[in-house]
Amino acid sequence: MIVLFLFGDLLILIDALDKVFIQIIGSVVENNLLRNSYNYPDLCK
Repeated sequence: MIVLFLFGDLLILIDALDKVFIQIIGSVVENNLLRNSYNYPDLCK
């Protein structure tokens, strides 16, 4: 029983980390795209 509780907590933790990770990656990609659009305006037309 205790193992199941720990496993459930672990899944919740992984899920939360996953969401944070996706947000971080998203903002990094967005910043890179913004920077590239300043450096290479022709690419984004």
